[in-house]
Amino acid sequence: MNEQTVEILKLVAAFLTPLIILIVGLAINRNLEKSKAALSKEKDWQNWWAGKLLSVAHEYNSTVSECVTCLFQLKQIEDEKLSGWETELKAKADCIRNIIRRLQYLDWEIQNYAQFAQAQGHTVLKTEKELYNLLGSLINTKQGNLEEIRKTQFEFNDAVRRAHAEILELTPNKLLQATRD
Repeated sequence: MNEQTVEILKLVAAFLTPLIILIVGLAINRNLEKSKAALSKEKDWQNWWAGKLLSVAHEYNSTVSECVTCLFQLKQIEDEKLSGWETELKAKADCIRNIIRRLQYLDWEIQNYAQFAQAQGHTVLKTEKELYNLLGSLINTKQGNLEEIRKTQFEFNDAVRRAHAEILELTPNKLLQATRD
């Protein structure tokens, strides 16, 4: 090989090296962008389902509180027997029936969303059923331990927090865990 050919090869190599690096860099960047887009879609999916679980659990929790206070108010109406108490008693009983129907719907919804938390979802469902049974007992017997209901309601909320964190692939806050133990 003569010196001129070597110089031409050096020049071609000097030109092709950055071009090859550019092409490889663009290919890597394209793959990274595809991976990032797929990860973003997955994260959006996780956020959506975790948010739905949190929303329906919050509504369930509020409805449980509403049920307990309505039952308390029902008892007050019966005890006080003020003017028009029969009408008020019927309206409050209708309200409680509607609350029970709403709890049944929310139970169905919780089952739909808790399934995405494979490790913690069963605890959500278990505590939700316990809470529902305690309310049912309170409604049927007009007696019950309100502190047991409150304790189970806290356990339900804690289970939801853990399931929510699982869906989002987060570790629950250690300080909040200490309140449970």
